[in-house]
Amino acid sequence: MQIKTEFTAVFPFGGLGGGALGFQDAMAEWGGSVGRCRTLYCADSDAEACEDFRNITGSRAVKLDFFSRSMYRDFHGCETPEDWRELTAADIYDLSNGETPDVKFSSAPCKGFSFLLSDKNSKSLKYQALNQLALRETELYLEAFEDDPIPFMIMENVPGIRTRGKAILSKIKNKLKNAGYALREEIFDCGVVGGLGEKRKRYILVARYIPKMSAEVYLPESKKLKSIGDVIGPLPLPNDPSCGPLHVYPKLAFISSVRLALIDAGKDWRCLNEKDHNDYALQYTPRGSGAYGVQDWDKPGHTVIGNAKITGSNGAAAVADPRLKLNQNCKANLYRMHRFDETAPTITGAAGPSNGALCIADPRVMDYLQQFDGVYQIVKRTNELFPLLDQKLTPANQKRGQYVVLSEDGTWHRAVTTYEMAMIQGFNPTLPDGRPFQLVGNDKRAQRERIGNAVPPLSAKAWAEVIMVALMASSVNAWTMGTTGLWVNPFSKNEELQLVH
Repeated sequence: MQIKTEFTAVFPFGGLGGGALGFQDAMAEWGGSVGRCRTLYCADSDAEACEDFRNITGSRAVKLDFFSRSMYRDFHGCETPEDWRELTAADIYDLSNGETPDVKFSSAPCKGFSFLLSDKNSKSLKYQALNQLALRETELYLEAFEDDPIPFMIMENVPGIRTRGKAILSKIKNKLKNAGYALREEIFDCGVVGGLGEKRKRYILVARYIPKMSAEVYLPESKKLKSIGDVIGPLPLPNDPSCGPLHVYPKLAFISSVRLALIDAGKDWRCLNEKDHNDYALQYTPRGSGAYGVQDWDKPGHTVIGNAKITGSNGAAAVADPRLKLNQNCKANLYRMHRFDETAPTITGAAGPSNGALCIADPRVMDYLQQFDGVYQIVKRTNELFPLLDQKLTPANQKRGQYVVLSEDGTWHRAVTTYEMAMIQGFNPTLPDGRPFQLVGNDKRAQRERIGNAVPPLSAKAWAEVIMVALMASSVNAWTMGTTGLWVNPFSKNEELQLVH
């Protein structure tokens, strides 16, 4: 009997293609044979995400709405269009031309399960409808392939699904068990699974159909986390056209740039309340001069939360008022300045520092400052500086532009570009056609959200490789041995979730 070496996968809620890209890049070896995975299709309701999927993976993407009619009304607050119809199990079966995939990897919308959403909003009809998508998608695929079940299924989501989606999750697990699947749920750190430059905890539910997959599936090996410097250090600096349209330095309010420069590494906006703003001033640095201070580039970096753009005059120094005047109940990740020698937190779809977007302290020497609207540095106020402090020459606090404000030690606390976010998530620097990594559309917020929602390709690759080893062995009714521990065992209780490092 010949070992099967080509496997197929489908990706409901596939987004821009992080999971599929990882599966396509995966390569498994067993019994002297090499296994690879082919994408049958991605199904997603976002047209731009589907176009991104095709550009990034080179595979098929279909725009589909998994809502039922009632779910559609609850989410959109209106009746369905005349040409709209509910998706059926027959439609799902036809998508793969009657071919049962070997693996299904789904990543249903997680907004309603996430603790970034208020408890009140999470209970609204809109988000409850969104949460139901995970259950409805599971039901459709179980019905579509009832006579020839998919051997292995993975469901990825935020850890909050365990609590906010407890009832839905219970129904999903019961339906899978009743269909003959053995289950295992874990909280994985995708950063450790894929060797990323970020920490990213995710809930993973796997379902193994024992009659078609006799071989055990072992956990992927843990990998060493990278630093932010490891990931973006080799990249050109922001605004370099070689990295495409997503590598543009964002325009931020002047006051946001100043706040970032004043926040101590490892702290957030609350430390500004401990500073005496009368002790500090902004010193003007002429364009094209000056160098950025260096923090420890060799260790994982922390996210810096804040905007760093200013539009206005660059001809003189300006007084910097670092007081935020923010609500004292603001989340700690807002305007957070992470140390550069630690691992970055989870990449999210946040658009700016005031809502949790990723920022870093860039230690590289800059010789291209002439492109910015102005360059300043935070300094201790002295009597000698007083003659320079003319507030009339200061850009208005909310004036937006590409300004650089260096911290007191010379480090540039800046927002990460959209392109750099994608690289930290583990995407390839270029698309298959040779263009720099880029996304369709002009809505930067939507682009960042798609990146933040993506499954890191390197994590998906690690999962795909251990799954394919088991599939290869199962194709000849063989068994495997591993050293990392069993991932899904039909005899395990799995009463409590564990974080897998």
